[in-house]
Amino acid sequence: MQKSVTNLNKTAASVRTLASQMHEAAPGSPQFETLTKELGKQVKASERASGAITQAAGKHAESIVRDADNATATHYKHLALLLLIALMVCAMLLVFERIWLALPLSRFARMLTSKNDRDVAFTARTAIRQDEIGILAQSIVLYDRDNIRRRSEAKARSNRI
Repeated sequence: MQKSVTNLNKTAASVRTLASQMHEAAPGSPQFETLTKELGKQVKASERASGAITQAAGKHAESIVRDADNATATHYKHLALLLLIALMVCAMLLVFERIWLALPLSRFARMLTSKNDRDVAFTARTAIRQDEIGILAQSIVLYDRDNIRRRSEAKARSNRI
């Protein structure tokens, strides 16, 4: 495109020179006819250079549109990927919430409602946790130990009597 612009500038300078020479030459003279033919050639050269510039500008505009379309497609791909990642994070949070909160709490609720069926191993494993569930498990372990101690003391008193 730069070459076409340079050619167009050269042609414009030649046309200006030919126009000033034609102004000085007498119409109908052989010099005037030669200048007219040369001016016609320069105009055709100018049209070719202008056409090349127009064609290059058209190609450049097409590439801009194509790049914009690709950028839009890339934008939608990135958006879809981000949405997929967000969906996966939500799914993982739901699964971990179920595993780390809902299941231990439901097991504790079942254990506390049935006095005979205590899962001592589960309670001991859960008491190690350093969160609210662990604190709940520790309190159940302490309650069970205190309960066992009271029962054994009551049994010892009843045996003495």
